[in-house]
Amino acid sequence: MKSLLIAGIFLSLVFAPNIFAQGVGVRVQREEKREERKIKITAAKRERIMSFSNKMTIRLDAVVERLQKLIDRIDARIAKIDASDTDISTKLAKDAVTEAKTNLASANEEIDIFKTSLASIPEADDAKMAFKETKVTLDSIKNKLKAVHSALVKSIGEIKGLRIGATNEK
Repeated sequence: MKSLLIAGIFLSLVFAPNIFAQGVGVRVQREEKREERKIKITAAKRERIMSFSNKMTIRLDAVVERLQKLIDRIDARIAKIDASDTDISTKLAKDAVTEAKTNLASANEEIDIFKTSLASIPEADDAKMAFKETKVTLDSIKNKLKAVHSALVKSIGEIKGLRIGATNEK
């Protein structure tokens, strides 16, 4: 009986470190898998941020192009009004268009800065912070483009307020 007890203790001392070592190995493997998953998720997030940012630059370029066309058309209309009648004052409309031009130039500069900053997103350590920075920049650009639009609306209102042509005065 003593020999069986001694044999049992001996076997438990021999095999216990092996079982413990296997448990540690499993933990290490789990940690490695977690790290791999984190890396894959981070890469996927970066890819989504890049896709979003690239789509937004395409949209912003289209908006800038449309606004520039509107500015050109309004400038041409103001020039026609100035050429046809020298008594009509187009100063307010011109001022609004000038304001729109300066805001559009400022928005263009920010868009260019945004495009160059997109290159740093894939190397960023924290994808979440990179996305926040991207959103802040896009919001600033969007606000400038809204200011351009409101200035153009104001200039069109000024042009319509000129009442060109025959009026029915009584």
